[in-house]
Amino acid sequence: MGQYWRVYSPSASKAAGTNIGKLGESLFDGWPRSLVPRFAVPVLQSDSDQGPDAALHEEQAKRQGSLLSADSQSAESKAYDLNDRSAEHQRSQEHQAKAGPPIFSSLPVELHDLIFEELDIEDILSLSLTNLHLWEIGQRHIHSFFMSFIGPWAGESVICVGDYLMKGDYPPGRLTEAEKEEMYEIAGKYRNNHGRDELMSLHKFLVNGCRGSYPYVEFPEYLLGRVVSSKRYNYYGLPKHLRDQIVNALTPEISQFFPENQPWILRNLSTREYVCSEAIALKPEYIHGPNIDYFGFGEVILSRICWSSDPSVSTPYKGGIHRGVWAGHRFDITTLARHEQGQGKELWVDVSEEVAEEIEAIWEAEYGSDWREVIVESANNIGFM
Repeated sequence: MGQYWRVYSPSASKAAGTNIGKLGESLFDGWPRSLVPRFAVPVLQSDSDQGPDAALHEEQAKRQGSLLSADSQSAESKAYDLNDRSAEHQRSQEHQAKAGPPIFSSLPVELHDLIFEELDIEDILSLSLTNLHLWEIGQRHIHSFFMSFIGPWAGESVICVGDYLMKGDYPPGRLTEAEKEEMYEIAGKYRNNHGRDELMSLHKFLVNGCRGSYPYVEFPEYLLGRVVSSKRYNYYGLPKHLRDQIVNALTPEISQFFPENQPWILRNLSTREYVCSEAIALKPEYIHGPNIDYFGFGEVILSRICWSSDPSVSTPYKGGIHRGVWAGHRFDITTLARHEQGQGKELWVDVSEEVAEEIEAIWEAEYGSDWREVIVESANNIGFM
């Protein structure tokens, strides 16, 4: 039958879904790409991303009044029509400009941010949709809400365990004292006929000890539906450009949290080693932030975190992939700029060349010397990149 494998994060007590099957199949079929959003650290949109006219736009937003309500104190009032050019509307705008913005809206942005940070997503949404000024601020906090779903394993340990793993065979130095104690507690439930505690395999420990799984990284979809269906917001009474802004803010693509205009690296936080995307990508144009077409960081991680007592991996490669040098280590995927800013005096080693050579050997053993062309053609034929 062959050996079957499963990816776990022991420190997060989570599994990456169910068994991934035989390693020689899952390693080459695109599944490793699902690991990238688990480890990639998202980037928050900063004010600088809004362009040179951001300050002017913010001041204009303060003066334009309500985004969804002519009276911000009334949740059921009718949406304010920003395109209304009637004389009455102009007089109202002139009066508002003379009177100044409402007291709450005139608070410094820093105070608004502190208030937003204390709210849950429902209240963030309600406050953001009060007027254009608060909408400009609130979008950052809506953005932060969606960021919380990305990178759930960033900084966590990860290991891919084969079900042929023998009892007592653990990656050296990878179990914490707390994990060892938990293993002994779980092992106490499995006693032999003589009543003595048996050694427990790491595979059984993780099966019993990991609570829940992260099959995929996905965003919740309910927020937009609530805005559209609620009479409180009168969504369809808004100008189209504002409806489009709301849709974009509440239904983001995961890729927009990963800027492509700067280099990304895979970091082994346990060994202080990193791998550059340029070193492993088949072509520079295949790099899209942490996501790389055809072959990327996910394949690097999976090829180095496997652990089993049996060398059965269903692939011709004979380099001992079942005893991964990074099994049980902690990882993240981040921008090179963020890494350089935060590393301080810590010594990090660029192992891109070493990893690229190992990858070359594994994939060449599987597909031959023209493996790059083979995997690109194969992926294109089945509509996968």
